[in-house]
Amino acid sequence: RSSAPSHVASLGLNMRLREALKGDVGLLDRLQSAFEAADVDGNGLLPKGQWQAALSAATAAGGAKSASVADVTEIDVNEDGFMDYYEFLSFALGAEPMTVELALYDLSLGVARWVPPFLLGGHRFEGIWHSGVRIFQKEFWYGGIVLESDLDASPFGKPVRVINLGRTLRTRDELMEFLRNDLCVEFGPRNYDVFRMNCNHFSNELVQFLLHGKQIPEEVLRQPEWARDTKLTRTLRPILNRWLGGFGDDDRARGPCAA
Repeated sequence: RSSAPSHVASLGLNMRLREALKGDVGLLDRLQSAFEAADVDGNGLLPKGQWQAALSAATAAGGAKSASVADVTEIDVNEDGFMDYYEFLSFALGAEPMTVELALYDLSLGVARWVPPFLLGGHRFEGIWHSGVRIFQKEFWYGGIVLESDLDASPFGKPVRVINLGRTLRTRDELMEFLRNDLCVEFGPRNYDVFRMNCNHFSNELVQFLLHGKQIPEEVLRQPEWARDTKLTRTLRPILNRWLGGFGDDDRARGPCAA
């Protein structure tokens, strides 16, 4: 069966499965039988009415403790109303859906909404957005290096808005591996550019990994593109690059990429 949302997701699940099989070589066969018994329509998709029975059968087969009925109603991570084999196996092996949030900070402190649109490429901005991705009780962001902060403890204070983007079955180990092997390379020291590679580009890449292709709001992601050809932003570009891309210059700054 192949219902994993991506190759990386499949690899992560297979790693967890291999660990589980070390202690119980017959576990996968029993879990597959439990899924097939609950797949009453034979299409590889379990309707909500079958979720509790399927997870209870998975527990009986040797999987992780089944979720309660109340919890089961909250595990439709891709919000399609069905549980596929990847989701079933993830829950059976102990995965817990984690909420992914986007924290938005207005770098203009409210001034942006009063700037005439002709100074910003014809657009009116509610804020000049810095963003960070919140998951596992931490916030991940880019400021010259990839950084990890406690919630509400970033240098930008408290966010003006926090957007719930959805839930993920990714584990923290998978997240850290993706950061170190991919984003820490792309979003490295001295790569920061307020137009081409900023905190919002980083947030978008991370959200796509966690939520399998979903993107952050267009008003946040494309804001630099909309304003890049104006005289005001061209003048401010080097100043913003030094400020927003200079957090890695602090010897105390450490993040997931630090050795």
